[in-house]
Amino acid sequence: MKKCRVSEMSWLELESVPAHWEMCRLKDYTSTNTGITFTKANLVDCGNAVLSYGQIHAKNNPTTQINHELIRFIPDSLVNDKLSSKVKQGDFIFADTSEDLKGCGNCIYINEPIDLYAGYHTILLRNEGLGCGKYFAYLFMSDQWRSQIRKKVKSVKLYSITQGILKQAFIVVPPIKEQEAIAAYLDKECEKIGR
Repeated sequence: MKKCRVSEMSWLELESVPAHWEMCRLKDYTSTNTGITFTKANLVDCGNAVLSYGQIHAKNNPTTQINHELIRFIPDSLVNDKLSSKVKQGDFIFADTSEDLKGCGNCIYINEPIDLYAGYHTILLRNEGLGCGKYFAYLFMSDQWRSQIRKKVKSVKLYSITQGILKQAFIVVPPIKEQEAIAAYLDKECEKIGR
């Protein structure tokens, strides 16, 4: 039997975590940028692919992969000098606003190589060593993980999720083989539920 330790992180205080799993802040394995600012009037039929907060909050966003039906397009003039908003495989795009607490933490995992930009009202979370991105996509979907964000957001009419709030969130980092095994298991179980 593996040794476990009780986490000091409040969102895991009742959970046991294997002793060989690392616990750290998200900022230790990532960096952040803002998405490109534009309006709906700027959308075109063909151009540069973009995902904005509306698509991240969409009911048909699977979170663990890109749903190509959600992609919108903007003209070249809006992406000039915006390479910092261009995604890479393994990155995440988080919505930086939500109408309710439940939506705080909604994101899309960039599961494939694609020519795509983070759009308006988003935070691009660059994966700089997380390991198996799909494991973290599943982690970010959990209410337990999101509770850290929900405790810190502020609202007047919309809840605002800042880069600082994201960077300070704790993550549980198993060894890569275990991340992959957990993600594969969840893929299989979610497929069963989907059927």
